[in-house]
Amino acid sequence: MDTGASRTSDSNNGHRNSARAVFFELDADRLNIAVALEYGAFTPLGRASYERLLPDLASMLTVAELQAVVLAYGGHAGYAQAEADSTLPGSLRDQALRALLAAQDRALDALRPRVLSAAEQRALQAAGRDAPVIPLTDETEQLGGRQLEETRP
Repeated sequence: MDTGASRTSDSNNGHRNSARAVFFELDADRLNIAVALEYGAFTPLGRASYERLLPDLASMLTVAELQAVVLAYGGHAGYAQAEADSTLPGSLRDQALRALLAAQDRALDALRPRVLSAAEQRALQAAGRDAPVIPLTDETEQLGGRQLEETRP
């Protein structure tokens, strides 16, 4: 027999998986922006997961979390302009890229506790990623981070 609780759990797992896909897309974009800032080598930023999964994100994230993600992707136009506009002074290009990095970091910080358990965060940290670890409790370890059942305010 199908229960409402089973459907809710499946839905939450689907939303979490959607958010994980967007998290790793944002992380890859962050690396591309950092390379552009440091070396002047621009590579395309990804947004396929974001565009495909935005409805799922909108139903699971708080307004502040969703805004952080939307602003990170909204910065793609500025990234493209920084690459294409040869008349843009280097100091302004660097300032724009630093702002884009900050937007990526805010979005990653918003999603991290939603999509990675404390153990997964530790594993990424051990692999050389500097993602901050959320405080570990028995509850967060079992739930894989923050409870996904939380509703938006």
